[in-house]
Amino acid sequence: MVSAMRFVVVVGGALVVGSYVFRPRIKPKKIPAHNMPVFKSLVPFTEYVKARLLYALVPWSILKYIVLEASPDVSALLDERDVTGKSPYKFKEVVAGQIWTVEYRYQMEKNVAWLVLASAKQNEEQLLSAVPEEDRAMLKGDLERCRRCALIPPEEGVKGAYYKDSLALDSWMTVAKLADGGLILYSPIKIDGADGEVARWLTSLGGPVRAIFAPSGAHHFFVKGAQEVFPEALVFTGDSAFVKMAKAGVRVDVDYTTHGGMMFLMQIFATSLIPCLCDGDPNQELVLFHTPSGTCLVTDLLYTKYDLNRGKARSDGMEKSERDIRVESDPEMWPLRLFNANWITPSPNGLLPRYRYATFDKSVWRPGKPPTDASSAHRFSHALRIVLDTGAKLGTQRCVACHLDEPISWQQADKLIRAHWDFLFTE
Repeated sequence: MVSAMRFVVVVGGALVVGSYVFRPRIKPKKIPAHNMPVFKSLVPFTEYVKARLLYALVPWSILKYIVLEASPDVSALLDERDVTGKSPYKFKEVVAGQIWTVEYRYQMEKNVAWLVLASAKQNEEQLLSAVPEEDRAMLKGDLERCRRCALIPPEEGVKGAYYKDSLALDSWMTVAKLADGGLILYSPIKIDGADGEVARWLTSLGGPVRAIFAPSGAHHFFVKGAQEVFPEALVFTGDSAFVKMAKAGVRVDVDYTTHGGMMFLMQIFATSLIPCLCDGDPNQELVLFHTPSGTCLVTDLLYTKYDLNRGKARSDGMEKSERDIRVESDPEMWPLRLFNANWITPSPNGLLPRYRYATFDKSVWRPGKPPTDASSAHRFSHALRIVLDTGAKLGTQRCVACHLDEPISWQQADKLIRAHWDFLFTE
């Protein structure tokens, strides 16, 4: 009996050791140098060790309920109407009777504002060296304005002083009509009440709001307000945003990162939407192809059309939008120019913000994010290829992105996605 037990222990141990030694290993993709500070340099060493151990020992299925914070309360954020009395919304029809966008201008949420105001503490020479010489005189003025804005007392800033100094943000919601006449809201903006401007406009489109999509871990701030106006609409999101919104009191109906959630989504919208989950992406982006209109909806796959060429033409031949040109010369666009100088221009490819590289880089790991491993970048790379292949096979005509001020052709979107995520397309 003892010999048999010993045999089982030895063989079992050999299998465990052998499975570890000879397991297939994934070669991590090379992450370009991006100059982001490492988490351990920002906190005491003991706190860093505690966080690392917590992530190592507790599975994410449990850990997310511990480390993820509730979605911020954005109900108090001021917008154009609060400060000037004018409408903060701009409505645009992209495809007749099928696709619309709504632009919303509001005062930056504090975490987003930090990405701009941090410029006030940056080395001026370092920032100036990151932009073309012809832009440096304007950037100097932007830095001076940023320093003045950073001195505004917070209690005055939240009452509108920040907004008046142009510390504002533009967000775009996409609205799509389903085959049955219903509507979906993709990356919702603030819905100004059941009798407000947006709700009345949505009613004029002729269909009930069937679904609200928070399609990325960073695009869920205004879902609570949208749900209060459209309580019958189903709310779809990924597991990280699911926890954040649930802690903020939002009823979340479907987690699209689960097999059952994705199957449900595909089934109920089969005649109108083809979803593609960006597996491996810590933001858990959900791309939607709206088949009746030939339109692709994305959030954080595309951040910018920033281009070093000045004037009306881009270096890739695309014509610039009015907003693109304003960013180059309008003094009131200083926050966006500083964001570009801090996070876009110095990034390895001049398109993807530096902090997005960090999400795949173990050396700059941060708590509060889904853990990544050697396979994450590979899985995301595969997911991106599926998105691009799906768009091509469907004959997709255009792409509407939540960070871009206008639709772009599918051919342009294909090029921009590959350019944003170039390090994931290398073998």
